[in-house]
Amino acid sequence: MKRTQCYCCCGQLALVSNSSVVEVAQCPGCGSLLTEFPKSERHEDDPWQLQSVTPTFLEALRLRRDRQAGAIIKRFGLELRKGKLLDYGCGQGAFVLYARGQGLDAAGCDISSINLKPEIADSFVALSEPWEIPDLSAVRTISFLDVLEHVEHPDQIVDKLFASGVENVLIKVPMLHGPIGLIAHTLARFGKLGLLHRLLLVDEPAPHYSFFTSKGLKKLFEERGFVLADSVRIADVGSELPQRLRGMEGEPSLRLVRSSRRAWGARWP
Repeated sequence: MKRTQCYCCCGQLALVSNSSVVEVAQCPGCGSLLTEFPKSERHEDDPWQLQSVTPTFLEALRLRRDRQAGAIIKRFGLELRKGKLLDYGCGQGAFVLYARGQGLDAAGCDISSINLKPEIADSFVALSEPWEIPDLSAVRTISFLDVLEHVEHPDQIVDKLFASGVENVLIKVPMLHGPIGLIAHTLARFGKLGLLHRLLLVDEPAPHYSFFTSKGLKKLFEERGFVLADSVRIADVGSELPQRLRGMEGEPSLRLVRSSRRAWGARWP
């Protein structure tokens, strides 16, 4: 594995598994899993144009996003209503549409608009290249819902977010300490890699490069100037997405972090 240090806490990585399709290492300091894909060229296609992205799949994904959006706005709505919200990697824009319906000033951005809902096209921000950070001068909160785990270098993204001066970053990621994540990790240590590979979406254009723990996610942002404002665990609705294991990625977590330059009442659960 080319990377030797964890980008969350700078701990020395220990190899968990090594196969022809993916290498997986774990940080003994924060417990997060990091991956490298030797054949990364397989992951350059637009995931929204796969044959598996059918109308049925998109409708199931919309339902899932609507349910999760309710939990997000119930917990963070008071803060989110204080300024503009930009949903990074918005996909169809389901979260943006739901947020608007709740009275929020919300917009979305993504590299692809192929499945974007026409109702939010007026405020859509098109990214010119993968993982570009757009102008956030008018944005109070930027959300990354099931996005950060797909970034090969999340530390660089967090550095850019801090440099932008954005007030809040709202994150939802699958967590390694969820029941399925722990089972997959344990099986991998005995050479049984099937479940872990499925959770990491190894055969898809947008695989997971990280499987965070709470400690690792905290360190990733703390080391780059952010502090936690609030967090909550939510159930990941996944049974409506058969054969994609969207509901078996571990126990997801939502975290609202703020720039330390404007930090307030930071606390960790």
